[in-house]
Amino acid sequence: MSDSNHGTNQNKEIYFDPNFLKIDLEKLRIFITVLEEHEQNCERDEKFPEAAITRDKIKLLRDVEEITILNDLENLQQQQVCYVFLLSLVKKSSIRI
Repeated sequence: MSDSNHGTNQNKEIYFDPNFLKIDLEKLRIFITVLEEHEQNCERDEKFPEAAITRDKIKLLRDVEEITILNDLENLQQQQVCYVFLLSLVKKSSIRI
């Protein structure tokens, strides 16, 4: 049995946008604040299991926030190292920028 679409996925390029997973820290912090308010309301209303679940979500999001900040700092440091390296090459050569 012959299928005219057989093998068509083999030639398709896969595009991955690196900004797809970019975390917006400002929005993340706003969401954490909303969850903290929700946790307080749950405790006030004696909905302790829901408050505990919310507390766990807050911890997870704070971890995401910390990892994002560390990754951003690492990327910035790598960019600075590359810049300094390229600048030193330019100074050693006759290239003018």
